[in-house]
Amino acid sequence: ESLRERLKSLSSVAIIGAGYVGVELAAGLAEVLPEAAAAGQIALFGSRFLPGCEEANQRRSAEFVDKLGIVRKEGRVTSVDAEGLTWLSADGESRKHECDLVIVTGALAPSDSKETLQLTAPLQDSVEKGRAVIDEYLRVAPGVFCLGDASAGSPATGQIAMQQAEAAAWNIYAQLSGLPRVAWRRFKPSALGEFIALGSTEAAGVVEASQMGNLLPPALPPAVARLAASATAAVSEIGSAKVDIGGKSASLLRRLAYLYRLPGLRHRLRVAENWLRRSSRASASGDLSANVLPGL
Repeated sequence: ESLRERLKSLSSVAIIGAGYVGVELAAGLAEVLPEAAAAGQIALFGSRFLPGCEEANQRRSAEFVDKLGIVRKEGRVTSVDAEGLTWLSADGESRKHECDLVIVTGALAPSDSKETLQLTAPLQDSVEKGRAVIDEYLRVAPGVFCLGDASAGSPATGQIAMQQAEAAAWNIYAQLSGLPRVAWRRFKPSALGEFIALGSTEAAGVVEASQMGNLLPPALPPAVARLAASATAAVSEIGSAKVDIGGKSASLLRRLAYLYRLPGLRHRLRVAENWLRRSSRASASGDLSANVLPGL
């Protein structure tokens, strides 16, 4: 609550990084600071808009942030100071941008293990562009496992990291138990879909229709199942194609998918209760900003 109150006192914000986090944050801030957004005082800086994102999600997200009044600036930020930031535009011109607050969302690269860990062969050759090269069992070398953003060869997304965690945990158990290699799990990434939150009630999503059974829990409470039915009906009829969805249906699917994958029933219930409490408060007050930050 104190963070929301502090944000409401701002008249201009610059967000560095136009990836997933930057775009979701910009959309959320536009709800908290609607006047600043309408006046073009929320700026999103990035060399590319949603790099690596599904084309349909790029299009929907770009249309949505433009409609909110968020100003997209293509270029690279070179410095940040008390008055704002300095950035290099796509045409090579250095420009100054003044604002009340600068938020940095750019990705952090893993440390180069060859330098920080002083590794010997064969590990010294296992780092490629800041990420560790792994085998089919998620090993950098025998006895050394690597997963998540630090591992190369798979998209650096949360859903892939969770899939890697299951495979790595089993393979570590198999190694410690002396199980034969045939009992180990070979990791193969399986993309379930991609969602981008666009404020508290909107989202953009691309879903693999064939993965719908894995995206949502096998059983939902009746009330939730009825809400999800409209969002999943069209997708299920498509077959194996990718389907892009948007608006409130995409937002509902995204919330259910994230909730389903949180660890432990108690954690899921606590998060669901928090969502419902924020939604009720937002509906009662008419203030959507009560339902953002965080925006899950």
